[in-house]
Amino acid sequence: MRYEATLVMWQRGKITIFSELFKYIPVTRVALDMHIKPQRFAKCVENPRLLTSRDIDKLSDLYMLPRSVIKDLMWAQLNPPKGRQGRR
Repeated sequence: MRYEATLVMWQRGKITIFSELFKYIPVTRVALDMHIKPQRFAKCVENPRLLTSRDIDKLSDLYMLPRSVIKDLMWAQLNPPKGRQGRR
């Protein structure tokens, strides 16, 4: 039930990168629900490349989001859009 709020926020476009998932549910809580050490998971939130396939599956289940959405959020965090360059 606690993850439903995050699903709604994603549907409304309030969550656009991976780390924003944890604005609504603390990293420690998610780590405990995933049965992962919070310290290890905190590193994964900063650098999603450290997540395993199993971790992504668990996140998908907890947040009730398709695996592809989790991966898209990770990609968006790892590859932020470039600002406008060359305009003066």
